[in-house]
Formats: sequence, C-alpha cells, structure tokens
Amino acid sequence: MLLNEKRILVIGGTGFVGGAIAQGLIEAGYHVRLLTRSPKKARRIFGDPAEIVNGDVTIPESLPQACKDCHGVLISLHAYKGTENFFKVEHKGVENIAKAAAEAGVKQIIMISGANVNPNDTAYFIKAKYLGEQAVLTGPIPAIILRCSWFMESLPQMIKGPLAIVVGRQPHPIHLIAFRDLNRMISRIFSTPESGSKIVCAYGPETWTVHQALKKCCTAFSPWRPVVHLPLWAFWIVSRVLGGQFPFLYDLLASTNRDPEPPDTGEAARLLGPNTVTLHQWLEAKKRG
Repeated sequence: MLLNEKRILVIGGTGFVGGAIAQGLIEAGYHVRLLTRSPKKARRIFGDPAEIVNGDVTIPESLPQACKDCHGVLISLHAYKGTENFFKVEHKGVENIAKAAAEAGVKQIIMISGANVNPNDTAYFIKAKYLGEQAVLTGPIPAIILRCSWFMESLPQMIKGPLAIVVGRQPHPIHLIAFRDLNRMISRIFSTPESGSKIVCAYGPETWTVHQALKKCCTAFSPWRPVVHLPLWAFWIVSRVLGGQFPFLYDLLASTNRDPEPPDTGEAARLLGPNTVTLHQWLEAKKRG
C-alpha cells in the first residue's frame, strides 16, 4: 500500500504534540483523519488537507465510524486537569479507542507517552498513562508506545517576558527530541510491516539539563535574557492561585525534578534508525524561519 493510500486516524491532533504529528503525517503523504471535539478549531488549524470527524474518546459510540477504513491510529492524549479526568481520558478513553480500532480492522497503533511512565509510580498522571499503555499493548493490534523525552519545541514556552524560567532545579539530563525526529519515527512505523507490540524510547541524540538547553535557546535569540529558577514551593502557590492546568503542571515538574529519565536502551535506533537532530541544528533551523 502506498503512503497516500494509508489513512491514519490522529487522536489529539489539535494539541501541541498531536498537532505537530498530524502535520508531519500530512507532509509525509498520509491521508490524515482527525478525531476532535472541536471540528471548527481543527479546520482552522489544518484547512482542507485533513479529514475531520467529530468525536470524543470518552464516548465509545463516536469511535467506530472514526476508525473505519483506517490503516493506523495515532494516540496523543493529554487530560491536563482533574485527577478523575486523567483516568477517564488517558486510561478509559484509550481503552475505548483500542476496542473500536480492533473492531474496525486497524492494522497499527502508535501511542505517545512519557519517558518516565512506569508501573511503580503512583502519581495519578503517570498511573493513568501507564494503564492506557497497557490497554493498547494487550489488545490484538500491533502497537508501538513511544515514551518521549522533553521536546525541543517546548523550550520557547519557558520564556516569559524578560525571563527564561525553569521550575525547580531540574537537575537531571534529558534526551531532548525534535518534532522532526518524532515524525520520522512515526512515519517509519506506519510505512513498515507490523512487527508486534513494543515500548521504545523516543529520545534525541544528546542530553542536556533544562537549564543548559534553555540557556542555549536564549543565547541564540536573546542573549540578554537570563535563565532563572523558580522554586517549586513558589510555583505550587502560583498553581493554586491560577488553577486550571497549573496544578497538574506543578505535579509534573515536581516529578521530573525528582526522577531522572530512564537510560536509552537503543532499541528505537535499531528498529527505526537513529534520531539525528541536535539542539544546535534545531536552533539554526528556527533562526531560518
């Protein structure tokens, strides 16, 4: 089957990561169908190249039609706020997707997960994501779980006015990955025969601390801007005042501040080829526009 004959259902395609993946699949020649609760928003983002269907992972009856005639399903979900909502979306919602995809005859599933997801962590957002992983891995469809490091594209989000802000010390090296490499991995998976279910690391070729990476970003675009560390206790107060997704962001950043990323097993490079985009290359490409 040619790439442009493969229809991929992207779930979470209007989000930060899912949107970049959907655009990458379109550029790679796939027929992309987006499941979204906001068709107008999706159409505004993607225009005509994407097929858009209205649906919600927490409403099982909205999923069979979305999965119909799809070769693959890409899951990039993030609940953002509310402990119960994480389990409703990232566990039960993924279960609903896996069931609908199997009934529709989907051939492959890719799920975007986090580097630190593991079966022993009791944090609600990690536990929900892990249970979602298991729902996909134990199903009949070959599935690849991509446990991703921090994205290079998230660095500009840490620049607020005259400051570049790191929450906590964030002392552990991270394997920053560019969306370009992530999209290469995803396209490679969907373009090759299914080979069973696996969990692989989606890591970039280098390791940096968050401070080092953000400093390089500032040096490239605004050398005058200092990188400062906001103590976790101070961000806890901010998160409780602002509410919304900020309590989750506090919990997430407290977790990454505490726990290092697992080492790279090298399996992703063996299966899919190495990721090659360095932070310097990413910054140079961003300078060029």
